[in-house]
Amino acid sequence: MKVEIKRIILEFLPKLKNPMILVILIFLSWISAFIISVIAKLIFGDLSDNIINYNPLINGFIHADMSHLMCNLSLIFIFLFPSINQHITFYKVYFITLIISLIYFPISLLLASPAVGISGTLYFMLSRVCLNKFNIPLYLFFAIIIFPEIVNIFNTSDGTAHSVHIIGAVLGFISLHLKNTDLNKYKLVQIIS
Repeated sequence: MKVEIKRIILEFLPKLKNPMILVILIFLSWISAFIISVIAKLIFGDLSDNIINYNPLINGFIHADMSHLMCNLSLIFIFLFPSINQHITFYKVYFITLIISLIYFPISLLLASPAVGISGTLYFMLSRVCLNKFNIPLYLFFAIIIFPEIVNIFNTSDGTAHSVHIIGAVLGFISLHLKNTDLNKYKLVQIIS
C-alpha cells in the first residue's frame, strides 16, 4: 500500500505544469511545515525555533508571517509563466530550495541568522528569466533587483537573508549553462537546469 501511494505521487507530481497548482502545493507544504513547527514547539518549547529554523529540509517552506508567504507565492506564480521556467515542477522547487538551504546552512551558523522562506528559489527563477537571453532591459532590471542584495550580503539586522537571494540568483544563472554540458548526466544537474 505504501509503495503504491509513493508510485502514484511520483507519477503525478512531475505532470503538474499549471503554475496555480504548483503554488497550491507550495502553500500546502507551508501548512505542513507550520504544523511540524507547532508540534515541535509543544515538544521542545523555545528550543524548537532553532530546530525548525536551521533545518534545511523544511526552512524553505516556513515563512515569517502570512504576508511573507503570500508575496512569495505571488512571485512564484508570476515567474512560472516565462517559458524558461515552465518545466519547473513542485519536485524541482523542493530540491532547488533544499540545495539553496544546504549551501546557506554553514553561513547561517556563522552569522547566527537562520533563513526562512522560499525567496532564494524566487531569485533562482528571476535570474533564469532575466539572464536567459541577451536583453538589455531585463539585464538592467535584474541589476536593479540584485544590487541591494549584494550591498547587504552580510547585513542580518533587517531580518532578510540577502545571501540566500544571491545564492539563488547564482544557481539560476549556473543552471542556464549546465544543460548542454557533460555534467547534465548527473541527477542534481538535471534538477536545477
